[in-house]
Amino acid sequence: VHSRGISAMVVSHDIDLAAKYCDRIAMLKGGEMVFIGEPKEVITSEGIEYVYECPVVVDENPISGAPRVSVV
Repeated sequence: VHSRGISAMVVSHDIDLAAKYCDRIAMLKGGEMVFIGEPKEVITSEGIEYVYECPVVVDENPISGAPRVSVV
C-alpha cells in the first residue's frame, strides 16, 4: 500500500491485528462511527469499553509498539 501510494480498507473485529497493520482506525457502535484516528488515539481502554461493553486493559505491544488489548 505505501510503496504503491494506494489505499486499502480492512474490516475486522480483531483489534490487535488492526492496531498492528492499520494507519487509521474507525470504530463503530450501533452502526454509527464513534471514534476515528490513529491506533494509539482510538484504541484506549475507555473507547474499547464503550464500544464493546466489557472491561479491558490496553497496553503497548513490546514488539510492534502498537496498542494491545486484553480482556479483564
